Amino acid sequence: MALSLRVLMLLTCAAPLFAGEGVTVFDIPKLADVKLDGDAAEWAGKGLAVSGLKPAEGAARTAPNFDVTFRIGWDDRGILVLVQVIDDVASEPALKLEEIWKGDSIEAFVCADPGKTKAYQMVLAPGRGGEKKELRHNLSDYRKDFKGKLAIEAARTVSDTGYTVEILFPWKNLGVEAKPGMEVGLQLFANDVDTDDTRYQAMWFPKPDAHLDSVNMQRLKLVDGAAPAEPAKP
Repeated sequence: MALSLRVLMLLTCAAPLFAGEGVTVFDIPKLADVKLDGDAAEWAGKGLAVSGLKPAEGAARTAPNFDVTFRIGWDDRGILVLVQVIDDVASEPALKLEEIWKGDSIEAFVCADPGKTKAYQMVLAPGRGGEKKELRHNLSDYRKDFKGKLAIEAARTVSDTGYTVEILFPWKNLGVEAKPGMEVGLQLFANDVDTDDTRYQAMWFPKPDAHLDSVNMQRLKLVDGAAPAEPAKP
């Protein structure tokens, strides 16, 4: 074998995968008549079910300490996400809006073309404990070329054992028109802070830094069919 050919083969084997190559793509179904009221009842059996999020570091927390599941779908308004959290300690310090990620919170990163474009970020605190009793959220955009104003819609219910949140991420945030077969990127984090003030973070895509590189996000394909029968794990 010629030297140049051997070198080419070695370089090919050593090269990283291109964005999207060899990566799982999850189907998310189109949902009808989802009302954003913080009630999970209408989601029964609907949407892509996500469970088993991986800890950013250390051992995974489990219920009743902390457990989180998601359901994901879409409609003509945007991407729909249901979050159900079991959490035995409510901890939301009186923080500035830009710092609510330091307490109990949910984070999401969304992009239109995973691996090729930057994402925008949402951080949401449920308003379950501490001095802040209302739902609050903060939005950050890591795209330099987006000229619109970011917005989401969200509603929540809280209890002694946790909280439930429904979130709508409008298509206008991505500047796209939704249609079956289209792919988007989504990363989900769940933050839990107990009395020791140590933040525990669980994530769906098993790598952080989605704000730097949207390769570190799950790929979702919009479909008209039903949700997969089995939960989607990292």
